Amino acid sequence: MPATVFLVSEIVGTGTIFWPDQLARIVNAVALAMPQCWSDQTPIWLRNAQATYNHPDRTSMHEKFSQLITNAKALYECEIHQRLDSNEVSLDLTSNHHPSAFLKCMQITEMTYAGLIEAGSHTCHHIRLNDSMPASIIEKEIIASKEHIEKHTKHYVKVFCYPNGEYSAKALELVKQHYRGAITTESGWNSATTDDHMLQRIGIHEDIASDRISFLARISGWL
Repeated sequence: MPATVFLVSEIVGTGTIFWPDQLARIVNAVALAMPQCWSDQTPIWLRNAQATYNHPDRTSMHEKFSQLITNAKALYECEIHQRLDSNEVSLDLTSNHHPSAFLKCMQITEMTYAGLIEAGSHTCHHIRLNDSMPASIIEKEIIASKEHIEKHTKHYVKVFCYPNGEYSAKALELVKQHYRGAITTESGWNSATTDDHMLQRIGIHEDIASDRISFLARISGWL
């Protein structure tokens, strides 16, 4: 059975950077420039007044970066991009020579035809499909993404994954109309009674499943 890879369709292969990666690049640049006091230059719009960012080590940097991502999600995607773009300009990080974090369309097509993966949709622009989004944008993000992936891979897209796990009643309705199933970010196991369009999952990340025992513990339900 092939693995399912969920794609943000409109930016796959264009070189556009995923905004958390863009944020990571900014944070890393600041940390390298001021390793003992990088909070002095951390984008002020993302700072938590109660957090300190001094003397970073690998663990604290990871925790603080996760908090910065959480802080950013309080804004709409377009505002996040605008502010990060502005920060990159001020830090002279606007060079286009950064490697893309995304697979190219040709790579996805090759993997699909080889049976290695099954492509699923993750919207066009990784927009959170909550009640703050206009119905017209929700509709485009859900439907156009599916059409775009099918056009390039020539394979039917049957599964969807909600960005950030968020969905409104309108989003859920449209997903049910156009996909056979959908994945949330709710942690847990699925049963015969689980809604096919509200499937739970088990998170597998490097920090919690970096060795064989930890990995097996995660997928077995021990952790």
